[in-house]
Amino acid sequence: MQGNRSAVLGTRQVHVWLADLHARGGIPLYSSILLRTMLRDLPQSSFTVIVKNDPRDADSDGRHDRLTIKRLAPWPARLRTAAFAARVAYEELRSRPALVFCG
Repeated sequence: MQGNRSAVLGTRQVHVWLADLHARGGIPLYSSILLRTMLRDLPQSSFTVIVKNDPRDADSDGRHDRLTIKRLAPWPARLRTAAFAARVAYEELRSRPALVFCG
């Protein structure tokens, strides 16, 4: 099955939109498991992850040559949703990913 998934996406860009990646709770845990699984099962794809609320340093995710994480936590809370929407729109128009997952 893994060969089929890789063949479908080839070396395409995958975007993942998340509210949190490292916070406590079920949704951030699910998000981190999902991301690890996608990295493992789609070895030919590169990933851009846009995270709305996670303030962690990019280095805390470990180095991965196929993974770029863009965080919006430095934005003031009242502007963060608008900043997230604008960043998602910009990234989608710029790179035209083959797959978008909203978690």
